[in-house]
Amino acid sequence: MLYIKAVEPRALNVLKGLMELNDLQEFYLAGGTALALQIGHRLSLDLDLFSSKDFQIDSISDLIRSRFQTKITGEFHNTLNLFLNEVKVDLITYNYPLISEITREEGIRLASIPDIAAMKLSALAQRGSRKDFYDIYFLLKDYSITQLLQFHREKFSQTEQFHIVKSLTYFEDAEKEPDPILIKTATWQKVKQELQNVVTTF
Repeated sequence: MLYIKAVEPRALNVLKGLMELNDLQEFYLAGGTALALQIGHRLSLDLDLFSSKDFQIDSISDLIRSRFQTKITGEFHNTLNLFLNEVKVDLITYNYPLISEITREEGIRLASIPDIAAMKLSALAQRGSRKDFYDIYFLLKDYSITQLLQFHREKFSQTEQFHIVKSLTYFEDAEKEPDPILIKTATWQKVKQELQNVVTTF
């Protein structure tokens, strides 16, 4: 079951439209929106679509233009950033292996929770946004920190994870950001406290 209310209706319509396109069958939804659809913890608006294969930007963008009101904001090798019907969408070739099968529900292809958890830890290690900390906080309701680190190790083949653990309590950049719009109950203070406790007892 997907938590449809975790995604704005306009974004959900764009997502379903993209999933129907034959030329995008290799793409799956990842990131915060994929997590929100699966655990229903917060509202998420952006669509991050990943593929393990290279893609032709020109042909993909032409196809998308034929289906959506389109504004392209960035074109790079194997990366296309755009707004579709005013919804932010990123199409990206992502070469790291999937550690679990792609989930398919209600016509939507989603990265598994273990894969998303690994990517969230990677994001925190680079520069954690406040919503990433919230995502980890809610993941820790169902998984231990040891399990989350194992997902990261499997996906990225990294055995040295000290910096990952340390990043779980580096809140300086996130302090400047607003809270995400939550569906489940939490506070920023509670999130920080819980992550500090997890790191202390790890």
